[in-house]
Amino acid sequence: MKTSAGMKNILHLASWYPNKNVPQEGDFIQRQLKALAEFMPVYVITVFKDEHLKGGTFNIRHNSDGDLHETIGYYNTRRFGTRTLNAAASLFRYRRFYRQLIRDHIKKHGVPDLIHLHVAFRASILLTWIEDEFKIPYVVSEHWSGYKAADPGGFAKQPAYIRAIIKRTLSNANAIFPVSESLREDMQKIVTGVRYEVVPNVVDETRFYPAPLTEQKQKQKKEKFRFLHVSGMGPEKQPELLFRAFDEVRVKLNAELICVGAPPSGLENWTRKNIQYASDIRFR
Repeated sequence: MKTSAGMKNILHLASWYPNKNVPQEGDFIQRQLKALAEFMPVYVITVFKDEHLKGGTFNIRHNSDGDLHETIGYYNTRRFGTRTLNAAASLFRYRRFYRQLIRDHIKKHGVPDLIHLHVAFRASILLTWIEDEFKIPYVVSEHWSGYKAADPGGFAKQPAYIRAIIKRTLSNANAIFPVSESLREDMQKIVTGVRYEVVPNVVDETRFYPAPLTEQKQKQKKEKFRFLHVSGMGPEKQPELLFRAFDEVRVKLNAELICVGAPPSGLENWTRKNIQYASDIRFR
């Protein structure tokens, strides 16, 4: 790949990324790469299982948005007798297909100077092969809240082989970029001796920006102050604490809270039973 003087050839591998199965998955990673593409060509490869494909087949989609170039692979596996065999076959197929996409990219654009991995697992299972085959260093951006010890589906609850893959990935990284200080602290309880630097998620400032104070005051006189929360509202987001905080604010301020996402089963019912101003919390 031809780059400007001093510009690195970087390949991004994403464990999470918007895809046809879950369009919102890892959209914050895509936004970060779009922002980076304002300054340099950005190439990202990601792979997902697609149950709608015939077993043993795969499909590749190439998308470009300005200087952001996406390769999104979809695969499916043949069915075996047990869940364990199916999981093993899926992981094997994922790794094999991903390797082929990386080889194709390198043939076209050359060997990268750096791999930037977004979310350690699953794409990290490619790193041993990349290190052995191409001797490419890598860094990791991490978004997963599963490093918290109390997370019921987190790192501590994963099978031993997954924990080993994640620990090896983090331990051998040139740098780790958690998206918050809290996440950095949780990760350092698992892996030390690596450079950590917090890099928060990005925001599209053409869509989200503070209104002028005069406009805010005029709106407050005429209508409710609107809070907007966008997430899957899972346990890691602690929506119950958010709603209790809104309850306290609502006592003094004419406000409403709009929640955009897919709330877990039972959350709306919990809100009606436990939040005084539940009628001012709307799920969309």
